Amino acid sequence: MKKSLLSVITMAALMLAGCNQQRGNEPKQTTNDGATVQQPAGAADQRTSQPDVDDMELGRSVDANKRVVDGVDDFSPKDTIYVSLKTDGAAANSEVKVRWTYQDGQLVKEDKRTIPAGGDAWTEFHISKPGGFPKGDYTVTAYVNGQEKGSKKFEVK
Repeated sequence: MKKSLLSVITMAALMLAGCNQQRGNEPKQTTNDGATVQQPAGAADQRTSQPDVDDMELGRSVDANKRVVDGVDDFSPKDTIYVSLKTDGAAANSEVKVRWTYQDGQLVKEDKRTIPAGGDAWTEFHISKPGGFPKGDYTVTAYVNGQEKGSKKFEVK
């Protein structure tokens, strides 16, 4: 009887010890007050492996943080046209691309940038034409790692 009870206790202790080893591998996050919070396994990987575009802004100028200052969607032919993209959760070497098209999909310009890994970031793209853009409807479409993430329509009047 003592031998079987000892075996059961030993098995239970081994099982608990095995469970505790897995918990130490989970990512940790530090809060503003310096506390460390255990995250579920895979949480950090999931955020950085699926970059997304959270916001897209059009305008005539950007600030030092690459954000559009004056959000508009109507432009003059000689304006420089900016689009700012807010991305989140970018993995290392994520590529953001924008395609500027005119009316029926005619390509005006295509630009690419590599964005920093990790949290939120703003990326700026722009187009200009010294002789002026033809009047009409345009679209700018954003892609992250080849996947379309959104588009904005604007007009040159």
